[in-house]
Amino acid sequence: MEGDNVKDFFEAWLPKILHLTVKNDWIKVDRFNRSPAQPHLGINRPRVINISLHNYLDKQLIMQSTHNLGEILVSGSRIHLCGDFSPVLEKKCQGYTEV
Repeated sequence: MEGDNVKDFFEAWLPKILHLTVKNDWIKVDRFNRSPAQPHLGINRPRVINISLHNYLDKQLIMQSTHNLGEILVSGSRIHLCGDFSPVLEKKCQGYTEV
């Protein structure tokens, strides 16, 4: 779906699909990487795409919108957007679960 220019695609697609109001109708993506394709007998399966955003506030806006929208469907396919945290930060957060 994203074609050859993944960076440009996500910069314009994220605000559109999540109904976000952002400056210039795009979100700046610093870099991205796709997970390796897994050959499954000719079946075209979706892959994970990791996106690094330029602005932390954009990430917060995306995560909030994702939470508010619930299930995100595009052309009949479910899209999952998840935050990524370092193992050190995850361990620190686990210490606050009682709070």
